Amino acid sequence: MTVGIILAAGLGSRYRTLTGRNKLTDPVPDGWHRHGVPVILASIKALAANVRKITIVVTPDNTELITLLSQTDGTILHIQTDGLGTSLARAVANSPSDQGWLIALGDMPFIQEDTIAQIVGGLTPSTIVAPFCQGRRGHPVGFGADFRQQLLALTGDTGAKSILKATPPRLIQTDDVGTITDIDAVMNLSM
Repeated sequence: MTVGIILAAGLGSRYRTLTGRNKLTDPVPDGWHRHGVPVILASIKALAANVRKITIVVTPDNTELITLLSQTDGTILHIQTDGLGTSLARAVANSPSDQGWLIALGDMPFIQEDTIAQIVGGLTPSTIVAPFCQGRRGHPVGFGADFRQQLLALTGDTGAKSILKATPPRLIQTDDVGTITDIDAVMNLSM
């Protein structure tokens, strides 16, 4: 089965500067799906029903987040990282899969479980699958097992953009705005 990877090792500095809080441990605001649940736990819940296991990438100094994550069944991968690419490569190295990986961002708690089921259901070892909503490619993105070596080679902060440019994903049309909405946008902190 597919392994879920949640990237949660970012600093969240814009959110922390403006609110004084950790965006991943703050509750989902009222009026949104999963309101009241901490953002990271809402993000995990969306993936949990559709993947074999979940690996959450965090920095070792984010003790508030690590404490919250200790209540979950996910594997916590503590790493110092220089960006999304490095985090993703380390998570894939620590999460073997014969089907592939569903890569999600920890600050996107609004994604519907049926959207994730469609992405996972469309994934084969040789495909990349992503949601497409309101004219934009969203998250999470599924990478088939054949992309393992390319994912392991990622470094820095560019994430998997080079892989997606070389192999455009199969897009799944959806009206799930959670695939294109992060907590910064909801809290009007986007710049």
